[in-house]
Amino acid sequence: MPFRKGKPDEDWFLTFSKRNRLSIKKPEVIEASRVRQQTDPFVVYDFFDQVETTINNLQLQPYPARI
Repeated sequence: MPFRKGKPDEDWFLTFSKRNRLSIKKPEVIEASRVRQQTDPFVVYDFFDQVETTINNLQLQPYPARI
């Protein structure tokens, strides 16, 4: 069903959140060590190296929809 005026309204959000059992939560403070880890380029590169290795091991390159 297309949205009215091209975008979802408050009623759509409320029914969607009830249907999918979503709840609104307050954001939590992230520890400084976790922030540093998430922005450290070596950690990020290592993560994507591991993802690439896993994709290659599972031979998923020809099937991007399975990733």
